[in-house]
Amino acid sequence: MHDRLIQSVALVLLAAGLLGAFLMTPSINRERVERQITYDIEVGDSANPAYAFGEALGSFRGILVNITWQRAEDLKQKGKFHEANQLAEFITTLQPRYPEAWNFHGWNMAYNISVKCKTKEERWDWVQKGMALIRDRGIPNNPNGVVLYRSLGWILGHKMAGQTDDFHWYYKERWIDTWQTILGPPDPDRRLKAEYRGENAPTQEEFDPLVHTEWRATEQMRAVERMADTYLRRPGRPDDDYNASNYFENLSADARARFFQAYPDLEPVVRELEALTGPGGEELGLGLNGKTLRALGRVMLYRDAGYPIDNPAVISSETVGIEGVAVKAWLYQQELADPTAQRIIIDRPFIDVDRVRERFPDVEVINLVPLLDLLRAQTLIADYHMDPAYMVACMERFGPIDWRHPSAHSVYWTALGTLRAKRWTQDKGRVDFINANRATIHALQDLARYGKIAYRPEVEALGPFGESRIHYAADTRMIPAYERAVVQTREMFERGDFGETHNLDTYNRGHENFLQAAVVLYYFDGDEANARKYFQMAQDEYGQDPDSVVAGDGDYNLRLADFVRARMEDELGFQAIEMIQFWIREAFRRGIASRNPNEMRRYFDQGKAAYDSFLKERQTERKNDADVQGRQNLPPFGDLVLFYFLDAMADPGFTLPQKSSIWREGAQLVAIAEADMKPEERRPLLFLSYWQIQPPLNQQAQAAGWADGWQVLFPEPRGYREWYELNQQQLQPPSPVRPGG
Repeated sequence: MHDRLIQSVALVLLAAGLLGAFLMTPSINRERVERQITYDIEVGDSANPAYAFGEALGSFRGILVNITWQRAEDLKQKGKFHEANQLAEFITTLQPRYPEAWNFHGWNMAYNISVKCKTKEERWDWVQKGMALIRDRGIPNNPNGVVLYRSLGWILGHKMAGQTDDFHWYYKERWIDTWQTILGPPDPDRRLKAEYRGENAPTQEEFDPLVHTEWRATEQMRAVERMADTYLRRPGRPDDDYNASNYFENLSADARARFFQAYPDLEPVVRELEALTGPGGEELGLGLNGKTLRALGRVMLYRDAGYPIDNPAVISSETVGIEGVAVKAWLYQQELADPTAQRIIIDRPFIDVDRVRERFPDVEVINLVPLLDLLRAQTLIADYHMDPAYMVACMERFGPIDWRHPSAHSVYWTALGTLRAKRWTQDKGRVDFINANRATIHALQDLARYGKIAYRPEVEALGPFGESRIHYAADTRMIPAYERAVVQTREMFERGDFGETHNLDTYNRGHENFLQAAVVLYYFDGDEANARKYFQMAQDEYGQDPDSVVAGDGDYNLRLADFVRARMEDELGFQAIEMIQFWIREAFRRGIASRNPNEMRRYFDQGKAAYDSFLKERQTERKNDADVQGRQNLPPFGDLVLFYFLDAMADPGFTLPQKSSIWREGAQLVAIAEADMKPEERRPLLFLSYWQIQPPLNQQAQAAGWADGWQVLFPEPRGYREWYELNQQQLQPPSPVRPGG
């Protein structure tokens, strides 16, 4: 009887357990979907076979994960980073479709482990390992894991684009160097859309730049997208499913044949690249691959920075690798098998190739741009798991994003995360979704403030003449994108997409601050019309807001110029940096346009006064470590003057006679800035400027048909010849740029 009672109770408990499991199944499934702990057929078919090990452990997997996770944390605390990283790899193998596992360990590498490192190289290595873990493995295994998109975007926007890390300038330099090598610098101009060219061109009265034109940078990326779509896309994939897994990572034999059929001139070019060898005759493995793109890109990087690439110190295995040295020799070879033959290789977009061929009928003209675009598409997909179609979608939605900027990638990943959240997440009020959307807005704000980049890579062998330079400036083209993003977020709040527990207060304050910043940015960019437009927007939305400090002070009742002055006095931050850049830039541009040296000097003096004020009020001090730059540190004023002087001299919008005026008058300002530098920072700015202006002037002189006598328009500074002879072991005369190169 006793045994029968026990059996009955056991059966009842079993039935109750089964019933409970059955009743809990729907809620568990909802939780699995919400946390993206679900099996994805696309991912499963291409998953790492090692993940099967975790599945085979069954219920013991959770116990092993807990033990391993604790051990990894202990190793991290003891400073045994490599061992901790190996255990992190093991944990993600056990839990490949649990986004939080990837998120924890990627974040741990980028933040917790990296700050334990003492050198900038070691710290950068861990930061990029953390990003790569999330981007290259975490997201592909969990394409709907919104938390991963949010974390990756935060690392890019905060750790990389921000100023919180002592080595942030080093991170920025490495990032810019990598992405300019891959994609090249973006073209800053607009041009008519294809459908409005020729007979369909609008009249002057009909012309609307927002309707009839598009940014050339967007068109550059669209060419990369076309290559991906034509030669790499897997069949049957939907166009609106932005995912790198929609593409093959390598060209198939059929795709290769179709590419050469479309571009027959490039087949012998690829064969020549495949035949290139290193200094010892070793094969370099070049061809239709990312290695070739990087070799070409690095040569173009140093050439476009104004370095004399005939100087062996500039194009060396240390700067461009042995592949780059071989590619440079191939690009600029003067003789082929036929000693009388000549070749022009075009590697920049928007050059009229047919016109070049008409101008040089006896010269072989090769358009390398389609090959570069194909290799760019392949590299983006295979190495960075980015979809060129979504990169174009971001540029069409937000504006001419410069992909050399970390915040541009933050926009890409966070916007893609919110897109996937809208499609898959059951509860859009979750913090992951809200934070991903917020990160997109912050990244757009950063691009508007610091989105324009000028970069000069380092050539260590040239000593002080080859120091790297990064200059950021406001990009007012991105301001409307931020405004649209805030408006869309407000609409989502009003629809209840963020749930009932969130309000607009933080967005409103951030929006008001940015409207004020937009007024200042537009004003100092010389766009008074848009400055007034955004000033009116700020007045309309926040002029009567009781929570607005600016409204309480009565500043919205000021005239535009007085409002800008008040904002500059109250907030000496990024606006002050932009103001300094504005005054220096305008010293050369507006001063020369007015042909009034006194006006040029007034702009120059205003820039120096703003610079001195910034250093006095807000500048942080450098740490004892020479490698660590102050987080708000500005370069020496003389370096800023040199940069914008060279920028004006390289501007194709000025003719050679105009540039001659800039040289004769502007050189005096460069000399003044040089004399005013601290002794420990002083460099021969005037001599350096004369040395660096020669490549762009040579190129412009050739294009304009000037004879060698053009140099008389740009007299050498007194003492330049002696300085050059003293330093000629580090310097070589810049060589002329070949047509179309």
